[in-house]
Amino acid sequence: MAYTDVAWLVLRATYAWLLLTALKSLLGDRKGITEAMRPMFPIATELVAVFMFVMMGTTALMILLGVWAQIAGFCMVVFNLMGVKFHMGFAKQAQQLAKANPEQEAIATCAALAVAGHTTSAQKNIVLAGVGLFFGILGTGPWSLTQPFFWGMK
Repeated sequence: MAYTDVAWLVLRATYAWLLLTALKSLLGDRKGITEAMRPMFPIATELVAVFMFVMMGTTALMILLGVWAQIAGFCMVVFNLMGVKFHMGFAKQAQQLAKANPEQEAIATCAALAVAGHTTSAQKNIVLAGVGLFFGILGTGPWSLTQPFFWGMK
């Protein structure tokens, strides 16, 4: 096995691991996550939440196994850009909470931490969208169960 084969497998495994571990955490409080999404996705919130859960699990496995990985990669571009909107919405909510309670220092401190955490999570989603685009263009490389559709690494 060549070093590049190992590199492809590491990239696929870490991408899938990140999605699957996040999915496990999110499903632990499915109702709470759905309600937290309501201000950012007021129309069809439940449908958006189900879409998010299904997309995370399905595309993680597709990329890990290399099954129709270009489709999964392009889907993850859309999904991760939605994640940017989601996390920036949470950051905005935290800022609004701090502004609404200027006399409470603890809320201001928690809000500042929430803004930092959600802003960096949004940035993480931009990087993941880039990796998704990479998979969409090239596929998932060697040891994939299916070949790229039209272009990419065969």
